[in-house]
Amino acid sequence: MSQLLVTVESTNQHFTTNIKIGNHSLVADEPLEIGGSNKGPAPAELLLASLGSYTAITLQMYASHKQIPLSKVSIQLSINEAIITRTIHLSGNITPEQKEKLLTVANKCPVHKLLTGTPLAIETLIK
Repeated sequence: MSQLLVTVESTNQHFTTNIKIGNHSLVADEPLEIGGSNKGPAPAELLLASLGSYTAITLQMYASHKQIPLSKVSIQLSINEAIITRTIHLSGNITPEQKEKLLTVANKCPVHKLLTGTPLAIETLIK
């Protein structure tokens, strides 16, 4: 993955944050039951969305390259404590062997590897 730049800024609305990713803007917040305003997905939900999106894109790219008749990828993700459960539904005329290969490819998704590989170092600078 190349270097990405994301900017996150707090707001005057308790836990609501504004996120800038290139030309895109979105909001993250916590649910009402823990003191947020529920104006956007919670940070953990954004993490799951990143994993799911990158998994789907990785599978679609691989299937296209290998001419596997994958017509749709649908992924449900949940997190409980330190376990992420990712359920992948594949649509198309796909053989059991192709499904097995796509499972291997899903586990090579860059976000999957980032979350499960060598411990990630996070350098924090305060200015």
